[in-house]
Amino acid sequence: MSLTPLKSIRRYCLWCCNNQTKEVRLCPKTDCPFYPFRMNKKTTGGSLIKVIRKRCLDCGEGTAQAVKQCDFNDCPLFAYRLGKSPAHKKLWQDRHPAHLFAKKVGATGQENSKERQTSDTLVPQDNKR
Repeated sequence: MSLTPLKSIRRYCLWCCNNQTKEVRLCPKTDCPFYPFRMNKKTTGGSLIKVIRKRCLDCGEGTAQAVKQCDFNDCPLFAYRLGKSPAHKKLWQDRHPAHLFAKKVGATGQENSKERQTSDTLVPQDNKR
């Protein structure tokens, strides 16, 4: 089961402070993006996932490519590193089964380039004028 963004931040802060809750409470890194959330409480508005993304970019040398290729799967922030919630992805996949987006293949075995399949109907693609 995946952690919530807030619990992921808390677990990261504990990791940073050698699993010492007192050290997390006394953390001197006030410039850390997790500082306001280190005690497992959301104290300000804004998206926690964006805060996690900011930290991941810092860890990944400031590049989105490095964050995308991150291989630290045991990091508590790993699931949120791309700036999206894995829970939302699961909900989207449940609501939009893959077979609805399958490409239509004609009798010749070739994909029909003039149409794309959505749901049970065929919708013409935009033609260049």
